Amino acid sequence: MSQSEDRNFDPLHQRFKKNIYASLKGRLRLEVLWRDVQQHIPQLDAGRPWRILDAGCGMGHFSRRLARQGHELLLCDISQQQLAAAEVTLNQGGAMARYVFRHMPFQQLADGETEPFDLVLCHAVLEWLADPRQAVAALQQLVRPGGWLSLLFFNRHALEYRHLLNGNFKKLHSGDLAGEGKYLTPDNPLVPEEVGDWLQQAGLQVVASSGVRTFVDFMHRPTRDKMTFDELLEMELRYSTLEPFRSMARYIHIIARRKPTE
Repeated sequence: MSQSEDRNFDPLHQRFKKNIYASLKGRLRLEVLWRDVQQHIPQLDAGRPWRILDAGCGMGHFSRRLARQGHELLLCDISQQQLAAAEVTLNQGGAMARYVFRHMPFQQLADGETEPFDLVLCHAVLEWLADPRQAVAALQQLVRPGGWLSLLFFNRHALEYRHLLNGNFKKLHSGDLAGEGKYLTPDNPLVPEEVGDWLQQAGLQVVASSGVRTFVDFMHRPTRDKMTFDELLEMELRYSTLEPFRSMARYIHIIARRKPTE
């Protein structure tokens, strides 16, 4: 499987650091993801260390929370700068013996180099890959039978809605919604229904799903700026699991489980 066309974020590292990880939307994303895994993955916080893979780890903020629960993590990324930043992030939490960093595509791990994991995280990665469907198949191989997948991806429906609001009808008529390289719009915004089919075909059962940034991106900025983070988070957590708001969110978060060996 070739990953030669997968997006490497080395050139965009500083932009990601500022616009995603250090921003309101990044903080909201982290809290929704954390709520979901704590609610829907049994025994994750029961005290037994899990083997966890963070596939395309970015700067490692989510993994740091899991490490603080005592879990053992392997973090991989094709961006050297992102991986170096993740090491700094996790160093701030101590207990470095629990972390292993690998500068490589996560798809290569599916070739049998390592034992499958209790939990695999793949957050905001699929939409930047040349072949996201094959990547889902690789993720399935990395989850042990009975194990879990936390999958977050950019929602094409939300992008289309944004173009409608902005009057970008020419863009919609073209059908090409990929980003333009220097911006943070992904190369392959994904249709949630298609991703659900890929998961099912790979033998992964969807247990729960949430929207991430269900309304914040659509608010008038002066109105949003008057709100506290806690006020926005309260409403985000409330509406993230409710339709039709979930289906229109900027990102979709899916918790899936690989079927146990029969």
